[in-house]
Amino acid sequence: MHDLRVGHYAAGSGMAPHAHVESSFTIVLQGSYYERIVGRDIEHRPGSMLFYPAGETHSQQFGRDGAHKLIFSPSLSCLAYLTDEKVRLPQAPYVGSMLIRELANRVAKEMRDGDSFSSMVIEGSVLELMATFGRIYETGNRKRAIPSWLKEVREMLESQPEDGATHETLALQIHKHPVHLAKAFRKAYGETIGECQRRLRLNKAELLLRKRNMALADIALQSGFSSQSHFSRSFKCAFGTTPSRYRAERS
Repeated sequence: MHDLRVGHYAAGSGMAPHAHVESSFTIVLQGSYYERIVGRDIEHRPGSMLFYPAGETHSQQFGRDGAHKLIFSPSLSCLAYLTDEKVRLPQAPYVGSMLIRELANRVAKEMRDGDSFSSMVIEGSVLELMATFGRIYETGNRKRAIPSWLKEVREMLESQPEDGATHETLALQIHKHPVHLAKAFRKAYGETIGECQRRLRLNKAELLLRKRNMALADIALQSGFSSQSHFSRSFKCAFGTTPSRYRAERS
């Protein structure tokens, strides 16, 4: 976790469409604002916690009281853990609760009035914030029933992420129309089939990067990317760093 800060936004102000180089979490401490991101228009109030994928364009319009937000960039290991737990980070998920509001206010207070123990309190509270985010997200997912044929499609994608399966080939295997499959998949999982394939390929590539003697071009090929440059662009967009730097940081 780094770049922890509290942002203050004036009443009635706005932010034009923009994107960030690094992924980040934001928690609303006070005030409210409307936001447009991944095709959604949402109002966020105190206790709302949002994830912003690197490179995802969004715009914001703040309410009559402005807003105070706690903002931080999570570590790559935390992002990997949430991804492993099926949190669909590329879809800019958001949750909200009183516990999140209390934890975020605790962090802000420690930042403002801290002592020699504050760094430990802040670190623990931020980790708890991310765990609470994942837990609420997971609980919400369990409430949505997903038909068995959609689960079958997802299992096919997960078993062979490097495979170039199309809507047509997948639909043929489950005896559904490709358009129906595309709409149902996005509704159930919050991402398109293409987005799911890209995420799974990146996850596979991240694991292959741990093999020090494996060339980046070979990793790209085995993960299903058309070229090393395509792989590098997609990886940096998702993880906020290049494959070579990611590998170097873990050597």
